[in-house]
Amino acid sequence: MESLVRNYNATATGIVGFGVGGGQALSAVASGFIKTHAVVAMCPVGYDAPKVAEALTSTPALVIFPGQDNPEAPLQNALTLMDGFASHKALPYMVRVFKDCHLHFLTRPAPSEESAAEDAIMLATSWLEIQLRRGKAKMIRDSRIL
Repeated sequence: MESLVRNYNATATGIVGFGVGGGQALSAVASGFIKTHAVVAMCPVGYDAPKVAEALTSTPALVIFPGQDNPEAPLQNALTLMDGFASHKALPYMVRVFKDCHLHFLTRPAPSEESAAEDAIMLATSWLEIQLRRGKAKMIRDSRIL
């Protein structure tokens, strides 16, 4: 991330991951391995939700979950992150569960999921824009099942 700032004169950086990449993004930011100004994890899998919920205390986080329970992305992980993030008073966060959507609704949406997929991508884009300009924006703390 430091090279992005140095080489491209970036004033803020964010990280986005889908699936395993979403889980890795959350883990890397929560552990301090990657320093960034915002993280977006879409349908994250392959991470330790309780550990992330406890350790991610200052980097603004948006986490998007499918609503159909799946062993790879259990809804319990969404609840764990909601509870953990809410306990960190200074942490801007948003956890969204798109009910009736399957694990791959963002990359391979069924016809009934296309609107939800578009909403999720717009949400992620807006989240990054707000958080990367955070000096001018209010802090958002929110969790919903849509």
